[in-house]
Amino acid sequence: MNVDQLYDLIKDYYGYKSQFFSLYSKGKYVKCILYNSFELKCGIEENEKSIKAVIKINDNVEIEGFLDQKFSSNNNESSIKQLLQRDFILLLK
Repeated sequence: MNVDQLYDLIKDYYGYKSQFFSLYSKGKYVKCILYNSFELKCGIEENEKSIKAVIKINDNVEIEGFLDQKFSSNNNESSIKQLLQRDFILLLK
């Protein structure tokens, strides 16, 4: 999956719950604001085989994982959707 496909997948997945999307082709990542509260940054790792996500709460606080599990997955649509469903739902409850 390339960064354009990642952008489309995240935008379609979150729909109205997200806003202010930005795509950074050179850095291979996507940013958006979720739930009108915090920033999600999701990008393709250098090896092109995995995706990493970070939730930015404010300028000083970023969350890269929850309960000792990093927000990362294989670089394919089904794995990314599982990441978005499983990990972020746990964090946001």
